[in-house]
Parts: sequence; structure tokens; C-alpha cells
Amino acid sequence: MSRRWRETVFRVGNRVFAFIDATPSVTVKVERAERRRVLAHPSVRRARYIWIFGWLTVTVSDAASLQVAFDLVDRSYRLAARR
Repeated sequence: MSRRWRETVFRVGNRVFAFIDATPSVTVKVERAERRRVLAHPSVRRARYIWIFGWLTVTVSDAASLQVAFDLVDRSYRLAARR
């Protein structure tokens, strides 16, 4: 874990799998096959600047969006760990 750009950065090895900021929101990498489905959730949007590389941001505002964030952080971790 480190701090960059006013966000907390989480890594597995030397690969980033999540950025968390104080809004509260979390930015994670999502596999291409899942992006469209994940973007259908109202709390998920394309991440600024890095969305083109498969990164999405979840704004946490209630229990449902928190659960989405937990799930996507877990998936992003597994995606980064296997590379």
C-alpha cells in the first residue's frame, strides 16, 4: 500500500489493483468481458484518464455499492496477481 495522487494505492507484487480515495470511491481494473455488465450498475463509471486501460470507479454511497466495490476489489486483486 502506498499513497499517490491523494489516493491510497494497493498492489500485489509490483502491480496495482486498486486506488481508494476519500470521496469515498475505489478504482479497480476489470476484465474486458465484464466491463459492460459492471458499468450497468448505477454506482460504477469509467475511471478518469485510465478507463481506456480497463479501469472503473465505484462510488460507495450505500450497502449495495459497498458490496459491488468489495467484489470488484477482489476480482481486480486476482487479475493483478495472476500476471
